[in-house]
Amino acid sequence: MNTRILIYLLPLVPLIIRGLIGLRFRSFMWKTLSDDEIGRESHRTVILALAGFSFTGVMAVTILDSATHQELHFAAYFLLVSFLCYLSALNIQGYKLWRALDLVSDALIETAALSLVLALLAVIQISGYSEAYKASVSVLALLVWVIDFIVRVVLTTCDLIRREKNNVSTARRKKGKT
Repeated sequence: MNTRILIYLLPLVPLIIRGLIGLRFRSFMWKTLSDDEIGRESHRTVILALAGFSFTGVMAVTILDSATHQELHFAAYFLLVSFLCYLSALNIQGYKLWRALDLVSDALIETAALSLVLALLAVIQISGYSEAYKASVSVLALLVWVIDFIVRVVLTTCDLIRREKNNVSTARRKKGKT
C-alpha cells in the first residue's frame, strides 16, 4: 500500500479502537448517561478552545505553504482533520445522552489530538533540523499521545467491564429472588 495513503489514514486509529470497544460492549452503548457523566459544559469549553487552535493552525499553515512553497500538505490535512473532529465532538456534546455518543465524542477528541501531533511532526519533518532531532522529537510527541490514549482506553474498558459485572450480578440476584 502506498505510504502516503497510510499517513493519511493514521488519524483513524482512535476511531477504530473506540469502535471495537463499542462493539464489544454494545449492550451498554444505548444506556442513558447520568448528569455527572454527561458534563456537557465542561467538555464543550475545552473542545471549543482546541477547535479554535486547530482552525488557526489550518489557516496559518495554508498561508505559510502558499508563501514559502514548502510541502505542508500533510500538516494542513492533519490540522483540518483535527479541527473537524473537535467541531464534531463539540456538536455531539450538545446532544450526548447515551454511552455510544460519549464513546464517539471521546474517539473524535482523541483523533483530533493525534492529528495535532501528526501536524506538528509533519512540519518538523520538512524542517532543516538534524535527523536525530527529528526522530527524537517525533518519538517524544507520539509517546505522549500514545500513553494518554492507552490510559483513556484502559479506563473506559475497565469501567465497562465493571458495569458488565454489576449487570450480571444484579441479573443473578433478581433471578434468585423470583
